[in-house]
Amino acid sequence: MPTLRLTIRVAGLAALAALALLPLPAGAVEDEDCLACHADLEDAAGERIAADLDQLSESMHGEMGLACVDCHADVADFDGEHPEKLAPAACGDCHDDVLGAVSESAHMGQSCGDCHGGHEIRAAADEAAPTSLFRTPALCASCHEALGEQASQYLDGIHGRALVKSGLKFAPSCVTCHGAHEILPAGDPRGRVYRTKVAAMCGSCHEGLISTYSGSVHAQLDAATGEARAVCSDCHPTHAVGSRNLPAWRQAVVAECGECHGAMLESFSDGFHGQATLLGFARVAKCSDCHGSHDVLAVDDPASRVAAANVVATCSGCHEGATANWADYDPHADLSSPARNPQAYWAQGAMKVLLASVFGFFFLHTALWLPRSLVAIRRGRDAGAAPPARELDA
Repeated sequence: MPTLRLTIRVAGLAALAALALLPLPAGAVEDEDCLACHADLEDAAGERIAADLDQLSESMHGEMGLACVDCHADVADFDGEHPEKLAPAACGDCHDDVLGAVSESAHMGQSCGDCHGGHEIRAAADEAAPTSLFRTPALCASCHEALGEQASQYLDGIHGRALVKSGLKFAPSCVTCHGAHEILPAGDPRGRVYRTKVAAMCGSCHEGLISTYSGSVHAQLDAATGEARAVCSDCHPTHAVGSRNLPAWRQAVVAECGECHGAMLESFSDGFHGQATLLGFARVAKCSDCHGSHDVLAVDDPASRVAAANVVATCSGCHEGATANWADYDPHADLSSPARNPQAYWAQGAMKVLLASVFGFFFLHTALWLPRSLVAIRRGRDAGAAPPARELDA
């Protein structure tokens, strides 16, 4: 009997020893096992690929209690050292909705870590996160500065200065307009910055202006395209949005309007206001001073600023005490049309004749005087000296 008991004990101990020698089951890999190597590790290129446990513990994933194998799922199946190349972290296993949006976006070739980081991932509401409101412009600029001037234009614009320099939380960042995971090119109809969606997007912040714009001539649909005649980005540069009070903006607004209204720009440039603008006077009246900005209406609309009943009040904004006769001035006079603007047409014609006559007279005078001067030079006389005075008789 004692022999039987001893045999059973020995067999039990042998079974336990055999179980101890078996590989650990999947999921038994602990973070400490990973850190045995990854606490201080470099890849073949000399780049540090160590996993910082402190960063991980302070991240969103650390707060949720996630382990290494929850993201690096293929590590859970290794027996001993894992292969040098592992599959990327499986973010889509938890964030499948986000993965679907990114896979159809302009960023489909980027990894999640390019924006969110690796082990230090934080919520966007955390100011230390690279995707937080105030850090987003720098994050986007890390790639987009090399692709063009959008990042620097944004930072120099009114939106970038308000957010980054002034710290105004209501100012828009890149994701406010472009979105986060669903970013699409401006030419994609599904994108947030597609032309037909721009007004609504800008209106999400500029509610009062979008309401005014909606009743303007620019918001009316074009018969040919079925789209609004002009949207916010047609007049305001997309990234380099500037203050309307800056002299540079006031100088540029005339050319901006002229992109669509070429004939009006030409006639404006021939008038007093246009000539003063060309000379660099920022305070002289520009298109928006007379026609308005977001509330532009057709000239024949009774509510228009330049309608017959309102034009005196409009001119009085600059010319205090302006009268109806004063306001009768045509800032878009067509100098080539005797039917529309006969006085300006004939005055311009008379001025051209006068200038041609004056310059013609001087040319003829010079042509007749030149031979006499040449003859005087050949005779050795000083053409500029006065003839000798005659002696007076005693």
